[in-house]
Amino acid sequence: MEKEIKKLIVNEKINFLIEFYEKERQKLITIIKPYLQKQEYSIAKEYQDKLNSINEFIGQLKIITFEEENRFVLTTFDGVSKFIDDKVFSVENSPSLIDTIMCLTVSDNITELYPRRIFFSTLEKAEEYIVLNKSCLSIREIAIIIGECNNTTYIDLDILTKKLKNIVESKIN
Repeated sequence: MEKEIKKLIVNEKINFLIEFYEKERQKLITIIKPYLQKQEYSIAKEYQDKLNSINEFIGQLKIITFEEENRFVLTTFDGVSKFIDDKVFSVENSPSLIDTIMCLTVSDNITELYPRRIFFSTLEKAEEYIVLNKSCLSIREIAIIIGECNNTTYIDLDILTKKLKNIVESKIN
């Protein structure tokens, strides 16, 4: 079990501990109930002290988890929260440089350092953005125009988009 815990990220470790102590808490509650019902408070107190310690510990773990979850610095264009020292891929937000991808390490002021860049969680997402938005051929614009102009025959926009995407990829690579 210890080897499994070492492989987990911080919040997963904390959640594992919370689950473990929640089970211990439930066991103690089961033990305490009969003593409380019989009004044997002196015996129940020993278990109650342990229960209080577990409750306090679980509360502290939940605070740590909350702080870990809310320490992200950047939300990427594709909606992923990134933390300091995480890797992101960025694309210049300029029509002439849209095909330039940089791999960057997240810092507190990354958006100030790179104000003209759009950040992505993966290289694939950055590449997809380029293919869909490269000024040489905007697939979204063409698909919309074809869809608006077509009123007699059905055109599968997914197939059309895929074919246009292949054309753009051939021009970029």
